[in-house]
Amino acid sequence: MHSLDFRAKRGFAKRLAVPGLLVSVYCLFVLNYVFVISEVFGYAGFTKDHVTSGKLLLSAMLSAALSLLASFFREDYYRLIYSTSLVLLFFGQAVHYAFTDTPFLLTAYMMLPPIVLFVIDKTDSGRVFRRTTVSLRDPRFRVVFVLVVLGLASPLLRFIRLIDLRNLFLVNVYETRRLFFEHGLGIAGYVISPLARVVFPFLLVSGAKSDKKVLIALGILGVIGLYLLGGAVKSLFFGLMAAVFFMGGDFGHKERRFLMSILLANLVGLLAYTLYGISLVGDYIRRVFFVPAYLFNVYFSYYSGNHTLFTHSKLYTMLGSTDRSVFIPQFVGESLLGQRGLIANVGIFVEGFVSFGTFGVFVAAMLFGIFIKLMRKLDIDSKMQ
Repeated sequence: MHSLDFRAKRGFAKRLAVPGLLVSVYCLFVLNYVFVISEVFGYAGFTKDHVTSGKLLLSAMLSAALSLLASFFREDYYRLIYSTSLVLLFFGQAVHYAFTDTPFLLTAYMMLPPIVLFVIDKTDSGRVFRRTTVSLRDPRFRVVFVLVVLGLASPLLRFIRLIDLRNLFLVNVYETRRLFFEHGLGIAGYVISPLARVVFPFLLVSGAKSDKKVLIALGILGVIGLYLLGGAVKSLFFGLMAAVFFMGGDFGHKERRFLMSILLANLVGLLAYTLYGISLVGDYIRRVFFVPAYLFNVYFSYYSGNHTLFTHSKLYTMLGSTDRSVFIPQFVGESLLGQRGLIANVGIFVEGFVSFGTFGVFVAAMLFGIFIKLMRKLDIDSKMQ
């Protein structure tokens, strides 16, 4: 009887472990925003002038409720993506809402992707497609894979002369980005994201597992090189995050590893600024988690009632339309924010709002959920070995 009680309590504690980590991440986001980001970067719009007890309470209650929802997931795979989306999409928006004049509607928008994932978890039948396994342990496949990677990266070689090592310390980042886009991306624009977020991190971890130093070197140089070429901090962050995902362990281990990494980064950022006045880590945290929330507010303010109806897309231009020849991220960065060379890139949910308003955000959230479900149907090995 006692052993059953112990197992029940242990199971209950295990179920609350992830919500506890998520709440801790939210709390550290608040502390970092108040004591580091708003102090150092208040001039850039990251203020705390509009905080009220009601807004802060609403932000905290919604974050706690969504964190607790993680304990009710059936599949670890969906919970992993859910926790990741809370950290990357919702928490930053919720904190930014609490301390600035950002409308609450934007926070509500960012609740949609996690909620869609929760619904998919509850309705998924569990059936998967037949899986075919390949491994970098196979020398032939390893050679082919490296050749494919080099082929994908080849369009970027013409930008090598733009590399500025000072970007590693967040110096001249916008200038590098401006030069990068002024040269015209062409086909390179289509390979940057998959290289930074999947291919190079996969090479790094696979090389570490198989003790292949060439693969490790390619992975590290690739992730850092993409950052130096485009000045995008997210290339570094998503590369590291993807590496965490590709490391061994089941989906539950990956989730806890990811959340612990975010907690550690926030603690380092807080201590570095509090003890030594160093805001470098805090700046990375700001750029990854809070700049998207700030930019959503900028886009929302300009495009409310002025939606593009998707006429700004490359697809629309390919069909022969020249209604909107302006590159919107560059227009927002240079014209709305007034920073020469600033490319204010945003994600698919903001893109959805720019195109179709609330309906566009909803469609983007649904497409996101469909993609995540499709990946589940592929029956990806959680250990990815």
